Amino acid sequence: QFIQADAASRRGLIQALDAMRILNSLLLVALASLSGPAWACTCIPPGTPAHEFKQSTHVFVGVVTTVEYVEPPPPIHLNWFESLIEDIRSVFTGRKGLPKPVRFNPYNVFTFNVQEQFKGARSQVLSLREAPDSAACGYPFERGKTYVVYAQTHQGNLVSGICSLTGQVTDSRTGISQLRAGI
Repeated sequence: QFIQADAASRRGLIQALDAMRILNSLLLVALASLSGPAWACTCIPPGTPAHEFKQSTHVFVGVVTTVEYVEPPPPIHLNWFESLIEDIRSVFTGRKGLPKPVRFNPYNVFTFNVQEQFKGARSQVLSLREAPDSAACGYPFERGKTYVVYAQTHQGNLVSGICSLTGQVTDSRTGISQLRAGI
């Protein structure tokens, strides 16, 4: 009788563990569906100031005068469940479902009063479009501070980020002394 009770309790324990695994899996899927976009920045470390200068379309020293956070409008689309059903239906019918909406990510626009310009079209004011945080490779510019900026033109916008030598003018890693010496 002791052996039968022991086997029955093991079966019950195994069933309980299986139920817990299923619940944990469902909970994980539910939590993952609630999360927002994931950001991760991976980049090749910047090169020498001469290399970064050559790669950039604009290199300048400037003071950040304005910071504007831009949140694009939300895309118009089906809710996640309707979208899932449409995807499953398209697998069985061979027809493509409704087109997925294009989602634009938020970004910051930093305006600089240019103090020194080493490369690029001469301007007293330049604006830079950046990812909103360093997890998305955006540089954390602060209003009122002076920076050495290595920027490229991308889709008509000046962009920079933490993957370049961009930094505060007081940081020698920016290559400010080499820039002023004419590289």
